[in-house]
Amino acid sequence: MNDIRQQLAKLDLFVGYDLTKYQICIEPIAQGTSHQCFKVTLIDNLNASNTKQYFAKYLVGHYSASIEIEATMLAAKHKFGATLVYTDQTWLISEFIDGQTLAQVTMPTDEKMDIAMQLMAKLHQLSDASLAKLEALNVIGIISSLISTHSASFIEQFSLEKMALLNRWLAVQNSQLASLTNRLNLVLCHGDVNFSNIIKTKTKTNANKLASHQSSSPCVLVDFECASIAPVEFDIAMFVAINHSELTLLDLTVDQYVHMYLGYKNASANSIDSAQSSIGKVDKNLVNALLPCCYLLNGLWYLENSLKQNHCSNLQALANEQLANFGDLSGIKLVGHCE
Repeated sequence: MNDIRQQLAKLDLFVGYDLTKYQICIEPIAQGTSHQCFKVTLIDNLNASNTKQYFAKYLVGHYSASIEIEATMLAAKHKFGATLVYTDQTWLISEFIDGQTLAQVTMPTDEKMDIAMQLMAKLHQLSDASLAKLEALNVIGIISSLISTHSASFIEQFSLEKMALLNRWLAVQNSQLASLTNRLNLVLCHGDVNFSNIIKTKTKTNANKLASHQSSSPCVLVDFECASIAPVEFDIAMFVAINHSELTLLDLTVDQYVHMYLGYKNASANSIDSAQSSIGKVDKNLVNALLPCCYLLNGLWYLENSLKQNHCSNLQALANEQLANFGDLSGIKLVGHCE
């Protein structure tokens, strides 16, 4: 940890500051379990109002860092993301957003959903030449790779019989998704629009204001680590899964998304690069087909990280919840072997 902090402090972004005038404070941030993140504060000893704060993410081992950087830049350009101030092969540094996440804010769930769907709809309308070169997300391929990498541990958790059943289900699901996916409906997806990745800011930022019944504070979408090129239905399905939404709210979520997408598209037709017109149409059959995949992917990811952290009980509980939801939809009950 100290070595990484020293690397961070030596970046060109910071070494130019006069250390007789500024103090540099680097604090670790609990930002999931994938990559180390830090809050960097440059304290102006002569003028406290000139103090600067940054969010720094360590990218070593991040296989999709390039798309995260691109997505972060696009969201900032269109004023609903944190401004990117520095990036290289090791670090992604953006403005630090001071505020509360929607997971922390006291607000009716439907209002949180409104904000999340508006941000998602904005993101899905963005286009850039660099995105056209990216390969589309293969969610079944990611799940299969995760299983293959940790096969011994997962067999120990679930039993060999359950793993064989799971692999057969994946093969069938792969064919179903291939038949449902519309190549024209592929967009830049966030991949993790959970309420913890939406920040209601306390101070003026680059972000624009999203309507809320409680406040007009700007809302910012952050953490594009899971960004990918995928159908809009993937982001919707993952939103339902990762926020532990009741399945009875699925139709409402889809309707909110379509309403936000069409409303924002009409309001901003001249100020943003609009994606294909077909994107405003959501295939609920594809959402339903992707939903168990999202539960399974989340469950295996939580389980993988629980095992890395000596059976972390919090991650284990999250894994069990996601895998139980997967079992309800697929009929494959894994959590009975995941204690």
